[in-house]
Amino acid sequence: MTGRSVNRGRLASPLVLISSIFWVIPAAGAENPGASYSLSQAAEGRGLYAEHCASCHGMNLRGNESGPALSGKAFQDRWATRPAGQLFDITTISMPSTNPGGLAARDYAAILGFMLYQNGYSAGATDLDLKLKLSRNGVLGYPDTSEQPPLPTSSVLPNLMTDWLHHRGTPHSTNYSPLDLIHEGNVADLEVAWRWKSDNFGASPWPNYQVTPLMANGVLYATAGARRAVVAIDAVTGETIWMYRLD
Repeated sequence: MTGRSVNRGRLASPLVLISSIFWVIPAAGAENPGASYSLSQAAEGRGLYAEHCASCHGMNLRGNESGPALSGKAFQDRWATRPAGQLFDITTISMPSTNPGGLAARDYAAILGFMLYQNGYSAGATDLDLKLKLSRNGVLGYPDTSEQPPLPTSSVLPNLMTDWLHHRGTPHSTNYSPLDLIHEGNVADLEVAWRWKSDNFGASPWPNYQVTPLMANGVLYATAGARRAVVAIDAVTGETIWMYRLD
């Protein structure tokens, strides 16, 4: 920088700092190597995020009482001028809070790809590589303002995405599921797959009695009858698997 010979090893850290300070922030919508990820990678990250991150940061990445927002203007303002590697390191070292650093590198990259997608950063042709120097040193800048393309449907959905373990979905009562196989384009074509009758369990406790079934690993759990017997039902066939009732 001054025309003199310098010891590159001794000045490695200052040079990285200087380069990060004077890096030109990409304009919104510009191709950004620091935010390079693929749509298929983000689709994979959606399920992993739901499994490992949503309980603290919310299914919509807007945060809740347990964790800060991972999307929106405040998040983008914080990271627009910082090397993307800093975001990568914080995520891979300290998250998830119940298992810091415990996920596979591929899973962390997919989750970060999903975060970038949710923030409006345009996808590329290649997956995000957390070790790639170009990705780590580049700053994120601000995302494109155009509409994001839909994520492809993942062929394998983690159990957490299909399970409904609480009355309102999650411990935070979000009433939300990331499943997207049913949407406004096909909901009118849905048909009844099976019906389950509770008549043989006796009368309901009151006329308008309704049950919200819980779902875990392909099994629906509900109560039936005045004595509220617990029943397990095969979610695919509607067959009763077992029944439990206090005598």
